Amino acid sequence: MPEASSNLHAGRLHAILLAALLWLPCGLAHAQATGEEPVALVTESTGKAQTRVGDQTVAVALLSEFASGARVRLYQGARMLVLFYGTAELYALTGPSLVRITETRIEALSGNEAVKQQTLGGRDGKPLLLRAGGITQAGIVVRGLARPIAALSMTGGVTLDARPVFRWREPEVGLDYRFVLRDGTETIIYERTLRETTLTLPLEAALNEAQRYRWSVSAKSPAGIDYAVGYRFVLANAQIRHDMANFQPDAQAGTAQRIAYALWLEQTGLRDEARGYWDSLVADGVPIPVQKPRQ
Repeated sequence: MPEASSNLHAGRLHAILLAALLWLPCGLAHAQATGEEPVALVTESTGKAQTRVGDQTVAVALLSEFASGARVRLYQGARMLVLFYGTAELYALTGPSLVRITETRIEALSGNEAVKQQTLGGRDGKPLLLRAGGITQAGIVVRGLARPIAALSMTGGVTLDARPVFRWREPEVGLDYRFVLRDGTETIIYERTLRETTLTLPLEAALNEAQRYRWSVSAKSPAGIDYAVGYRFVLANAQIRHDMANFQPDAQAGTAQRIAYALWLEQTGLRDEARGYWDSLVADGVPIPVQKPRQ
């Protein structure tokens, strides 16, 4: 695929996934309205289901979050899997039913009972625990008046590669870029000026495990416009690598486990790996919600 087409595809996918992951689900709106943290997450959903947010009735969908006390109505034919953050316990709901979410379980108020499923976990039995509120945000560290350069990889968090590939989108055609990599003491350990928008770290600048780094790229246009971007990151340690292999779903895994793993990657800081995993879910037709209104 030509580089321009590849970059366009990556940019569109990033926008879709960012919209999906930054959507504030109706259940989370319920949590905020009550001043409580969400306790559970919808990891699969088919058919019609609704909850109340204030005096409004709103639809429940994949990635909706619920605070303790939320009530959900499932209509005939609806099915839903709900994962509890603090225990990794999974519940199956079917309609018709009206249920209430508590801090640790789901109570049927009418209709079909909630059925407890397996606890989501790794191959060694370790539970796959998630934090409430979905993903963590990458932190841009370059500040000032410069216009941002859109990074396409290494956007903060954790990397598995001791020689990562840094990619960014050109803000203007034909610019020269200054790339700088600093260690945790802000000492420059590698720098280069290049015309390309991709840089693979050379062998002499290979990273050390569990060490923190900061990369930045900057440019100035012929018209005098300054552009810049920068992120902090860390090279994954042995525990993260073990957990990643331990929790990775097998080929027969259902959507609930795959969604949970994608969120775990995000929360662990493995954002490039998470982006690829969300990509595979979208490609498989999983209806990740995008461009949802904030409730």
